Amino acid sequence: MVTNDRHDVAKKLIEQEINAILMTPTRVKENGCVACHILFTLVDRLGISEAAASDQLTEILFHDQNLNEIFIDMVERIHMKQRMMGVSFSLKSRDSKNRMDYTSSM
Repeated sequence: MVTNDRHDVAKKLIEQEINAILMTPTRVKENGCVACHILFTLVDRLGISEAAASDQLTEILFHDQNLNEIFIDMVERIHMKQRMMGVSFSLKSRDSKNRMDYTSSM
């Protein structure tokens, strides 16, 4: 389990980086992954492993639904709308996306 201080610092970093990306999308390299950018920001700034950063990001987003929605919207905006990757998917409603069966394509 993550200590409260580290959790608070990580959450603040996530919020700051999301806001920075939303204001300046070029902060993430042209073909770079937005979610990975957030993850590696935690790795670099907190000096933790990728696995620990992944766990922390997941835990923070799981417990803060508003931040989770902002994170999802940011990823969709950058990857699917601005970069035109998966336009048809990005146009679907949140409920429709949540109901999708990803196992049928495996």
